[in-house]
Amino acid sequence: DSSNNYHHGPFYMIYTLIYIVCIIAVIASFIAYGTKFKKKNRGSIGLIGVLVAAGVCMQELVNSEWRTCIISLTLAAILQFIHYSEFWQQQSDEDILNQKMLLEKDALTGMMTRYAYNQMLAYYEDSHALQKDHVVVSIDVNGLKSTNDTFGHAAGDELIKGAAECVLKAFSPYGKCFRTGGDEFVAIILADDKKLSGIKGNLEAYMNEWHGELVDHISLACGYVRKTEYPAASLNELLLIADKRMYNAKSSYYRAKGVDRRSQKAAYDALCNSYAKILRVNLTDDSYEIIVADDSELTSNFGFHQSLSGWLRDFAANNQVFSEDKEMFLANTRLDDLRSYFKADNNYRCLRYRRYRAGELTTVLMELVKSDDYSANHENIFLYVKDIGAMD
Repeated sequence: DSSNNYHHGPFYMIYTLIYIVCIIAVIASFIAYGTKFKKKNRGSIGLIGVLVAAGVCMQELVNSEWRTCIISLTLAAILQFIHYSEFWQQQSDEDILNQKMLLEKDALTGMMTRYAYNQMLAYYEDSHALQKDHVVVSIDVNGLKSTNDTFGHAAGDELIKGAAECVLKAFSPYGKCFRTGGDEFVAIILADDKKLSGIKGNLEAYMNEWHGELVDHISLACGYVRKTEYPAASLNELLLIADKRMYNAKSSYYRAKGVDRRSQKAAYDALCNSYAKILRVNLTDDSYEIIVADDSELTSNFGFHQSLSGWLRDFAANNQVFSEDKEMFLANTRLDDLRSYFKADNNYRCLRYRRYRAGELTTVLMELVKSDDYSANHENIFLYVKDIGAMD
């Protein structure tokens, strides 16, 4: 007024309404934002709210000429912004830490990952010398493939987890343990001769004590090398020596079991070489993996297709099957028929057909064999094709 005194004007209610809406919005943002904080940080959010309330009450109740509500809201906004920035910096740091943990910790075994292993190699190669009591251990699970083939991959995973459990118990008190591959582990520890002897004994005891639900026992092949054996060797060189000793231990294990792995490999190679085509087939989703096949047959001229049913159909359609045998060939290789055949507890199907190869009419044998991991959800079979001989 003329005396410079403040009075509520005719639109004061609009001002009040906007004022209340702003306060409600601030309170709502405090509540929504505060839920993201840890308990220890929520107190500061509450104090900011108290500051706003105090400023409003001072102006309305004391009737001061000072616009304390505006000051308190401004300070609250500044404090909330500072708080918000600090919170998201903390959140970002935690996210980075969590991502690093995911990169460094193997989900299946709880061991350190290949990523962490590579970081460790880089650390020691960057002029960080190993101590004289450092021991490098290369570890591999014996019999994993036979476990997978006999009992399934769930049993194989159980065996890997059991192996990791034994390795962690034996080695982690003295250093770091890494899962470097499917069933391959590395331990880098500090131990003198006496302590290392005890660690080996503990590992043997843990293996003997372990029993799984799907697998009854566990065996590990280990290769140990001490820094004192090769004082001038780098970590990578020690790892190569440990790997060699581990493979020697693995060979000894299989020899003791009466298994000649070299002969097994030779037998496998001879079997593969006797077939012109070997496919691992999944009838459930009409897919396949090529194990053996001549590159010339992986072309449209031979009916090559991304699906098994398409390949068999187009193979016959492109006159690769002798005309008199085409109807029989298609009837015996229909996907639905094959699914029904193997679901009926049949393990083997064989058919002979004729085809022209290099201008000669040749008899071909196709064998379809149920895989060991065949199930209702994964109808896995093997498809073998062999030339029997030219027709007279």
